[in-house]
Amino acid sequence: MFTTHFLLLVLGAGVTGYVAGAIWFSPALFMKPWREALGKTDSEIKSVMPRVMLYGFINTLATAFALAVLIELTGVETLVQYFQIVFFALFAFVATTKFNDLIYSSREPHWSRKPQILFLVNLGYYIFSYSFITLVLWFAK
Repeated sequence: MFTTHFLLLVLGAGVTGYVAGAIWFSPALFMKPWREALGKTDSEIKSVMPRVMLYGFINTLATAFALAVLIELTGVETLVQYFQIVFFALFAFVATTKFNDLIYSSREPHWSRKPQILFLVNLGYYIFSYSFITLVLWFAK
């Protein structure tokens, strides 16, 4: 299973997912609402970004690897089936975990605006990033 082709596929999917995340959190899209929901200033965000981006890249590679293994183990073949498997994993594990973060870890009540915006922006990021990872895994298979 872990052939050179497979590992290069994971690397390509991870890089693509990471770039999708960079686009999602860019100033043109959702950086401002995300930053405001965190209660951070631009300078606070910029001061930690190099480290955060490195960790984010490693995390995205791990995600691409896990999704590639999951797809391989299920034996699905069509693009629709790839998306079904990936979105099932996303909503079964990521969305539920992020929702628990919303209701248990927020400094404000979970029904207030900032925690909900943070939840929606972050969940949207995962949907966006996982979609690009899925496309690379399927087209390059």
